[in-house]
Amino acid sequence: MLGIKNFQDLIYLKQHVSKKMLRIWQVLAILFIAVSVAAASAAREQVTVSAQDSETLRFYLEDGDRIKYWISVSGGKNDDVDIIVKNPNGGIMNEGRIYSSFNNEFRASQNGNYYFEFENDFSLISKKYVTFDYEIIKKPIPIPSASSIAGSNFPVAAGWIWLIILGLIIGIPIAVWKSRKNRNKQDYEEEEEIKDNSPEDNPERSQNENALGILKERLAKGEISKEEYDKLKKEFE
Repeated sequence: MLGIKNFQDLIYLKQHVSKKMLRIWQVLAILFIAVSVAAASAAREQVTVSAQDSETLRFYLEDGDRIKYWISVSGGKNDDVDIIVKNPNGGIMNEGRIYSSFNNEFRASQNGNYYFEFENDFSLISKKYVTFDYEIIKKPIPIPSASSIAGSNFPVAAGWIWLIILGLIIGIPIAVWKSRKNRNKQDYEEEEEIKDNSPEDNPERSQNENALGILKERLAKGEISKEEYDKLKKEFE
């Protein structure tokens, strides 16, 4: 049971719930912006590199994206494997031999596939087991300042789109809350008007209606004339 005593308490409850919903929407909006500004995805890949063989992992990155990676190697006498990191053009960004574990990161300089090649050419028998943990951090979406909009030709389309989305996320709940508030106020006023016009809340009106009913009965029975009825009726209207 909610324990609502009257209509006004119900209105207060609705407004209280609406305010809570508004706060929830605002928190969600902040989280949405935070995720959009620095969206990141983390995952794990595992490959087995046979002796005298190689394996390749490929990741698509956009210009400005960052990738962090952690590599662990097991197998053979030294738990080692050779690695070559290449950009989309095939250029070597990093190379060397990993013993047991290694971690690094870099920022993509162009859109395209980046390659991690693991080679086990130096091993005649042993397989190498490679665990590749990585995290891709997307490039933040630029939101231009007023000065940059006014004084440069900086492309601001993407920033304005996100500002519009942010305005919708915050503005729609506020508009809904205000609409509900006005509707609740109108419902309350209508309820009060009904109460004021009800016979229970207006004893004088109830008495007048009863008196008019008696006059009609007396007129119907012939106890009073039409002139007497009209005269008495005016006194109760």
